[in-house]
Amino acid sequence: MSNPYMNEDEDEDEDEDEVSSGHTVGPIIPSRGLRQGDPISPYLFLICAEGLSALIQSFEERKLIHECKVANGAPIVSHMFFTDDSFLYCRATEREVANVQHLLDLFADASGQRVNFDKSSVFFSTNTNSRMRQAIFQRLRIREAEENSKYLGLPSSIGRNKIAAFSYVVDKVQKRIQTWDNKFLSRAGKEILIKAVVQVLSAYTMNMFLLPLGICQQVESAISRFWWKSNKSNGIHWLSWDKLASHKFDGGMGFRDFRDFIFRY
Repeated sequence: MSNPYMNEDEDEDEDEDEVSSGHTVGPIIPSRGLRQGDPISPYLFLICAEGLSALIQSFEERKLIHECKVANGAPIVSHMFFTDDSFLYCRATEREVANVQHLLDLFADASGQRVNFDKSSVFFSTNTNSRMRQAIFQRLRIREAEENSKYLGLPSSIGRNKIAAFSYVVDKVQKRIQTWDNKFLSRAGKEILIKAVVQVLSAYTMNMFLLPLGICQQVESAISRFWWKSNKSNGIHWLSWDKLASHKFDGGMGFRDFRDFIFRY
């Protein structure tokens, strides 16, 4: 029999004792979901990503989809994950595309996460004919990626003309330098801007791709013109770029030699 004089705090203590004594409580059904910034959110996302990866590997083992080689000498891959984005590779056949669609439906039913095809795109190899491309478009209801599309600031696909594919690196360097043309800068100021700003612009791209020698030369030429330019004229290039890129102990300025990124590999 309950005590009529028991206060609310004592009642809560009894409930806690019942829970701690091993009684089954629940089921607990979450109704609000996870908010952005919740500390448990990244861990749950990784669990779902591991489940998708295991599902893809299961389809590979059963030969329902086949891995692809994205370049000569590259490893064979079937999928890659970048944060909350996913890349899936398969052969451009109606059978494998149907299996990929079935794979995504299984994952969606299990996790509740569905693919937004309006924000997705597909890449084709050059030997994929137009009939097969149209068949894949109609089945997945997905669009083809644009020729100059980028992902995380980097080109998604690179053709034979690598100079044109990476010309945006030269444009970024030249635009940044043009913003400083009308400013009076000392040699020390120019050195800081070159090392801390200009040379960092291409570092992100060079960490992922081997830039063509022509792109490196154009970037070095733009930096050299900015270094020797004065307020009244374009200036005289008293030293070559090889000398400027050498260490200060050797009489240079210690600028980064972009060609080192090519020959080092």
